[in-house]
Amino acid sequence: MMIRSIFFVVVSLFFTSSLAAPAIPHGIESVVFEHSYIEKVGGEIIDEDTAVNDIISIGERTKILKERTWIIPNRLGTGFEIGVAFFSIPLQIQHFDLSITYPETTLPSGEKNLD
Repeated sequence: MMIRSIFFVVVSLFFTSSLAAPAIPHGIESVVFEHSYIEKVGGEIIDEDTAVNDIISIGERTKILKERTWIIPNRLGTGFEIGVAFFSIPLQIQHFDLSITYPETTLPSGEKNLD
């Protein structure tokens, strides 16, 4: 009886420790599944101080002008759409930031944009 109790305690501790401290993967995996040059169709632009560029668009739709391209012509009303899928996100991660880098661009004024 004593051996069965010890076995139960050891097995219980093993399962508890394996559930309490799961192995953390090396990192979050991601894959870009879409990158397109798009144009806004319809909608309304509203000033919004809390937005990244101080404006938001409401009720707009997008029209894909060119799929799977990294070339983004600088034309008013157009932009870039990127879709990223994430895998292997550990349960303990509540949020994370996505950072996308791209080459230097030249603004219509001739100024270089390094952001």
